[in-house]
Amino acid sequence: MLIAIPVDADRFIAHVARAPGFLLQDASGHRMGHLDAPGGGCQGPLPTALCQRGVTHLMVRRIGEHMLARLNAAGIDVVYAERGWQPGHPVPSATTAARGRSDSDKGAEPMHNGHTRQPFIMTHIRGKS
Repeated sequence: MLIAIPVDADRFIAHVARAPGFLLQDASGHRMGHLDAPGGGCQGPLPTALCQRGVTHLMVRRIGEHMLARLNAAGIDVVYAERGWQPGHPVPSATTAARGRSDSDKGAEPMHNGHTRQPFIMTHIRGKS
């Protein structure tokens, strides 16, 4: 499992498309490298660049529907990060995340931009079909 985390100066940042780079780590928190963002925002080549580096998961706090759909189509699992989680820390097992959540699920916190923040566990996100 190779996990990409959107970062600015090795600090986890909120929005994937605005990240200047991505820290690459394994599930135990060991740093495996860095990938400069390829640019282009939501329309750019990010899914391709992540796949070329062997990324299997992308950690997020916020992600738009368009980028989510593009990453899912590329075979990259997108997961919400637990509150307080930062790069370099171990990642809870992906097996604890049984399904995606919607805004109506218990525990989801609606945010001003229409996204939700999921507390407590890593949750796989799947776009609308």
